[in-house]
Amino acid sequence: MKKSLLLGAMILLGSAVSQVHAGPAKGPVAAAPAPAPAAVPMFTYDFLDVQYIYTNFDSPWIDDAHGAGANLSKSLGGPLYLTGSFAWSDTEADYEPVDLYGASGGLGVYCPVMDRMHINLEGGALWSKEDYDYYSEDDWGYFVGPGVRFAICQGFELFANVYYTDFGGEGADTDGIDVNVGAIFDISQYFGIKVGGLIGEDQNSAFVGGRIYY
Repeated sequence: MKKSLLLGAMILLGSAVSQVHAGPAKGPVAAAPAPAPAAVPMFTYDFLDVQYIYTNFDSPWIDDAHGAGANLSKSLGGPLYLTGSFAWSDTEADYEPVDLYGASGGLGVYCPVMDRMHINLEGGALWSKEDYDYYSEDDWGYFVGPGVRFAICQGFELFANVYYTDFGGEGADTDGIDVNVGAIFDISQYFGIKVGGLIGEDQNSAFVGGRIYY
């Protein structure tokens, strides 16, 4: 009887040892769950805008102007970004052809209020030029002002900025307030449609164009 029990125990022990050396049992193994994809940010500060510009002046001596412009934004890391613009328009003043040029360059800083909303503050230098047939005039100034970007949904954004501008001249009308409003509708992750307007004290502009993300 004891020999039978000892023989059975040895058989069970040998079976257990063979299972250990054989490794884990064969068969299907449940796959580990895939990590959740990273959330796509609502806003980027790396883009180039190219647009057509129509301008109406608050003066009977200056015709409506047609032109083109570009805006550049470049993230510097964190909440800081570079901002710049250039615009050209063709019109007539007192029946004389004139080319109008404008440019700006400066820094911006943004603060996320929530995933769908950023507020920002921008400031920098301004330059403008009126180029007539026989002479030209240049002016330098600065701008500063707050703004907001609000995403209706992924790829559809509304924006608004209020700029205080001053060209520092001796005249009484060297400073003013410009309000810039518009919308961006993304066609893809690289390109969007931009529409909007700029409301100033002496002129109003409407623009339509494209935004290139890089």
